[in-house]
Amino acid sequence: MERKAVAYSKVWNMPNMLTYGRFTDAIASSYGGSVQTAAAEYEKRSPELHPERLKMPCAFTTGGKDFVVPPDSTQRLVTALKSLDA
Repeated sequence: MERKAVAYSKVWNMPNMLTYGRFTDAIASSYGGSVQTAAAEYEKRSPELHPERLKMPCAFTTGGKDFVVPPDSTQRLVTALKSLDA
């Protein structure tokens, strides 16, 4: 299965919200608390930890000097998605 899509928001497309350090107030408001107080919710919503939930085509872009969305987190999600198609 080929997966391609475009992320409309870097925050929405963050593969692993547990390690994301930006927009913490807005994310905490949406997730019902901080990573420390609502870790289960962050884990539940993480595409990186649950790649099997992505049913639509996906496309990913990242920059080596991107300090907002860490490239290694995106790379881990891509690797996880590829392993599902093996």
